[in-house]
Amino acid sequence: MLYTLEFIELLEKYKLSIFLALQKYQKSPSIPIDTPLANKLSFMGDYPNDVGLSDLQNMQHPLSCILSVVEAGEIHLDGQFGAHGSRKRVSLNLNIWTVDPLLREYTGKELYNFLDKNIGLVQSGQWQMVDRPLSYGQAVTPLGYYRRNYAIWLQEFNLY
Repeated sequence: MLYTLEFIELLEKYKLSIFLALQKYQKSPSIPIDTPLANKLSFMGDYPNDVGLSDLQNMQHPLSCILSVVEAGEIHLDGQFGAHGSRKRVSLNLNIWTVDPLLREYTGKELYNFLDKNIGLVQSGQWQMVDRPLSYGQAVTPLGYYRRNYAIWLQEFNLY
């Protein structure tokens, strides 16, 4: 089983090979193009009190992307949502936050491709990645921010 802090450590370790678009991304002309990736990307675990979203909109601050990792899970019972049988799934949810919708798409694509090519890094039980665009009023994102949620199923097992 992979937990939030372990997953963040894994992403930190490979961030230079994952986030190529973010390395080249220039938030504003006043920020040097050779700004270190560590200043452009922030990792958050679970639900912190302050995720630093205001720094994303500050064009003088180099932070361009926040990736928050949250442990989650769901329980399906017989007949619920058309499910067959009872099961419990444990997952990690990844939320990518930006103020640039194109950067969100590039970052999400790179993250997805990295995990897809390196499936052994996160495999535990069954592995499946689900992209949830979070639109049509199902989730609220503050005006001016763009978010994409990915769920990585880590384990699926019977309740009984």
